[in-house]
Amino acid sequence: TNVESDTSETPENTLNVEKVESGITSVEINDEQTLPSILISHTEEYPNEVALRWKRNGVWREFTWEEYYQNVEYITLGLQELGFSADDILFTIGYNRPQQTWAWLGAISLNGMAAPNYEEDHPEEIRKQLDRLKPSIAYAEDQQTVDKLIETEAPYLDKIIYRDPKGLSQ
Repeated sequence: TNVESDTSETPENTLNVEKVESGITSVEINDEQTLPSILISHTEEYPNEVALRWKRNGVWREFTWEEYYQNVEYITLGLQELGFSADDILFTIGYNRPQQTWAWLGAISLNGMAAPNYEEDHPEEIRKQLDRLKPSIAYAEDQQTVDKLIETEAPYLDKIIYRDPKGLSQ
């Protein structure tokens, strides 16, 4: 593919993508709005409106913007208490559930990064990812995903947060 640079001026805080043969000429991405800032904005504007619907065991559960914000805030405070800070990586492994999304936003809110992984990955695959990222904190869904993280024996992984304690020894 031939790519040529688009030399037209772009507004501050935007990224202008280069011209590509596919016919797309440019797209502007505004970097002033982060996911946490959008969450705050929606919480202020629509606190009691539904932010997320999630179906579990055939039953729909709804979370308002206020509830969504509160859950992100709780996880963010917990991450901060564990020492998570800017430029840290939160390794997550689990199912597609609201709690995992809240953990991602918690990491991003602290200027860190979330690194989602599939729950069906084998410990060897998980270890490769851990070795690339070297996170000190991981979020796991349940006993099975906690066991996989422990099995990796990653020396830099200091703490594992888990959602479902069922099957874990206290």
